[in-house]
Amino acid sequence: MYYLKGLTDHTACLRHLGLSCSEVIYLLPHLQETKTTYPNLKSLDLICTSENIHAEGGDVPLAELDVFNGSPLETVVIRSELVICPGFDTILPWVRLTHISVTAWIWASNVVEILQICPNLKSGDFSILTNGMLLRQGPPNLAMVHKNMEELRLDFCLRSLCPLEFLSVLHFPSLKTLKIFRDIDGSDDDPLETRPAQDFQDFKTLRSLSFDCIFIKPDNLADGDTLNNPADANTLIDILHQTAVLEELILTRANIIYLAPVLAAMTFTGSKKLLPLLTTLRVDLRTPFDTPQFTDQDANPLVHMVESRSLPGLPSGCKSLERIRLSASDCVRSRDSPRIKVLEEFLHPCVAAGLLLEVGRLHSDSCPRVQPFNGWRPSTIWRYQT
Repeated sequence: MYYLKGLTDHTACLRHLGLSCSEVIYLLPHLQETKTTYPNLKSLDLICTSENIHAEGGDVPLAELDVFNGSPLETVVIRSELVICPGFDTILPWVRLTHISVTAWIWASNVVEILQICPNLKSGDFSILTNGMLLRQGPPNLAMVHKNMEELRLDFCLRSLCPLEFLSVLHFPSLKTLKIFRDIDGSDDDPLETRPAQDFQDFKTLRSLSFDCIFIKPDNLADGDTLNNPADANTLIDILHQTAVLEELILTRANIIYLAPVLAAMTFTGSKKLLPLLTTLRVDLRTPFDTPQFTDQDANPLVHMVESRSLPGLPSGCKSLERIRLSASDCVRSRDSPRIKVLEEFLHPCVAAGLLLEVGRLHSDSCPRVQPFNGWRPSTIWRYQT
């Protein structure tokens, strides 16, 4: 409370405010007691520091809060479960927000609610738990169009909710960047369901797609599937068929064997021109380069695809592949691996033609999340002085 009172003389100067405590929802009444305003505040971070964030508040209704109603807020970062509490829609001027990041695990229906009250969002970052049954029922109030969203990151903790199922109840006609991640490894209970191509209409405007290949078998291999016919690889291929203007494709936690059908589909042959404008491909392999499971034959689909997109004679209307980055789980020791040297030798003509090839490097720039306080944290040894 002393800290909040100390802010009252300086609120007109604040443009970025970070509030961090063990339970954010109990901080709000004290914030209201200050009876101050933040006329120039553009960015707000609300961070719960408790290790057991799920114990924060529960179903406790939020206190009425109007201190931010007059603020020109644009960006909000929330690591708190306040957005699942009754009355959360009254604590901020949500309609003004253009960027939001909620890194606490919340229900899929809560994400839909946030999107409904934030019509001007241009970018969103959400950690989503399952309530697939609610979404599958398809109530009319869940079907919505969000016309301004351009960049969306979805981090799923799956039990029965499929990312594509979640996206099928929403429509983002302006979406340019989509990042789909998975927080935990796959299991037999968490398959990625194959869906009809028309469910992927929002992929038609994408310029960049990041896809977590943990959704692709073998982890959840079904009866009858084989190495040559992984069912979920076909779903990814269906998605890519809808992305005619895609320029960047990032495949994380990939298994090179199970990506073979995808790479084959991406190879330019005759009139087949999947992803004609693709210039950047990044593949983060779960399979080490130097293992019996990774053979030269497994590398052939990759080599053929790159050659078809890098050497002279490209189909009309297609762009050359400019950059490809391959990394593996053994990336440090694999820098000098014989198999990598062979792969680089196979692709040498493409490099000579202008392809930027990076193999065996650390995959360090894979789509970072929004960091509250721009990474700043108060010192743990600081104490309030009277």
